[in-house]
Amino acid sequence: MGALRRPLGAVLVLSAVAVFAHFAFSTFYADSLAGDGVLRIWYALDIVMAACLLAALCVHLSAARAGGDGAGAAAGRRFDATAMVYATALLALAFAWDWVDFLSKGLDSPQSETRMLVWTFVDSGFVVVAAVTGLRLLRPGSPVWPGPDPRAPLAAIPAAALRTLSAAVLVICAGVALHATFTPLYPDGAQVGRMWDVINFFMAFAIAVTLIVRLGDKLALDRGDGATGFRHITVNLAFYAAAMLALLFLWNWMDNFVNPDQGQVNRHVWSFVNPAFVVLAGAAGIDLWRRGARG
Repeated sequence: MGALRRPLGAVLVLSAVAVFAHFAFSTFYADSLAGDGVLRIWYALDIVMAACLLAALCVHLSAARAGGDGAGAAAGRRFDATAMVYATALLALAFAWDWVDFLSKGLDSPQSETRMLVWTFVDSGFVVVAAVTGLRLLRPGSPVWPGPDPRAPLAAIPAAALRTLSAAVLVICAGVALHATFTPLYPDGAQVGRMWDVINFFMAFAIAVTLIVRLGDKLALDRGDGATGFRHITVNLAFYAAAMLALLFLWNWMDNFVNPDQGQVNRHVWSFVNPAFVVLAGAAGIDLWRRGARG
């Protein structure tokens, strides 16, 4: 497989970019495409996704079988490879379940809300799995980020500024939690939708901060920072969760710009995004506060 690593890695990364672009921004050009243009693009992308998921599963199965025994960082890497096998297999099965239904109905018969909701998570998960797998294949045996310590930009921020940034993220998390929880108690006529329109901008900022923090930790881990097996688990879990949150939020937020009266599928996704945001961004905010205290 040595000769195929880099070409396959490039295909996986490019496929992730293509799916991400269509997934996140198709709402802006859907009306300019004739007929079922968006679905026809998905029809072609689904074939690519099927091949990429199969390839990614083979890659991670091979990595898990070659992991061997060990403790500390070696155990963490083995866990990471095994977790990617299960995640990719689950993603592939969910994809197959939706894809066969899509093919059987054709372009003229819309799928159910349940299947559309599953597609939302499948597309987001595919972007993460394909991108991570592709980058690993492009740099086998080497860190994905070969440059300076990716955590250096945060470390260079003065402690007071870092704690101010942390406080801003935590305040945003508290605002989202309170607004999402107590919306039913608002008086009739309250512009709840307009409130969310404003809050979404603050959420985007906090998610960007969260993703930067978790990506820095993940890239540092891949460089080999002497982490224990437990740290491998926690860093990877935090990164993948933040990446999924960012993708789901971006898809729903972009759609909200074009379709303010969103459908039931979008509401279901918001009901997942909002609490996940409070937990993940809140944890990143607390982490930033501690880093500021150490600074």
